[in-house]
Amino acid sequence: MTNELISLLSLLLPTGVVAGFIAGLFGLGGGVIMVPALLFLFTRYGLVYEHAMAMAVSTSLSVILPNALSSSFSHYRLGNMDLSVALKLVIPVVLGVILASQFVVNTHGVALSLVFACMLWFVAFLLVFPNFAKFQVPDIFILRVPFGFVLGLLSGMAGVGGGALGVPILMSFGLTAIRAVGTAASFGLMVSMPSVVAILITGEQFSEAPFGSIGLINVPAFLVLTFSSVFFAPIGAKVASKLPEKVLKIMFCILLVVMGARIFLSAWS
Repeated sequence: MTNELISLLSLLLPTGVVAGFIAGLFGLGGGVIMVPALLFLFTRYGLVYEHAMAMAVSTSLSVILPNALSSSFSHYRLGNMDLSVALKLVIPVVLGVILASQFVVNTHGVALSLVFACMLWFVAFLLVFPNFAKFQVPDIFILRVPFGFVLGLLSGMAGVGGGALGVPILMSFGLTAIRAVGTAASFGLMVSMPSVVAILITGEQFSEAPFGSIGLINVPAFLVLTFSSVFFAPIGAKVASKLPEKVLKIMFCILLVVMGARIFLSAWS
């Protein structure tokens, strides 16, 4: 067991350092980076692809929970969060997340991979064509419900915090960019908290799962990635502050497209 833990940590530590640094460099909640990294780690550890993808998504969501709590509190204190808008979206987002948790547990890994790859490409598309997110939608119940539901469903299936989709949705409801970013931080809580609870309740334990796994969540990965993001994300943020915005955006788009292509091709190999 000791050798197994040492072997796992030897893979997790560099993963955590890279994920934390890149998350800080590009201002991410971490899911966009952690899912591909964990997928690589778990498949290298010996899990079949579909089990590895399910565990990567589930473990990523567990790491997003404490990060989202900290981020939401910070944005709320800074006055960047529109709490009334966030509360209006809680129920539809959570309903989408609950359904997503069933997909994570029961859906083939290829389907989850396709959802995640498409999510990465969509975020890259929004960066290249920012005006696409500036369409205006009336903030009415009949539109708010499907928007929130789809946000929760796709974010829960992809193992991300919801900011990638949430920001353009909130801007379409008329929020400014900074208010959209601050309010979208709360989506991380809406997505990760019910996801983790549902996955722990309904998730099965894979026989070949790495040491320290509870259901579909690997606890050593959760601990290492959570703490590494605290130490290395600020370093990435400092590097980002010294780069021109255009260069940073190009680097981020390339990263998203390459990671999406890698996961898409791996799903079919």
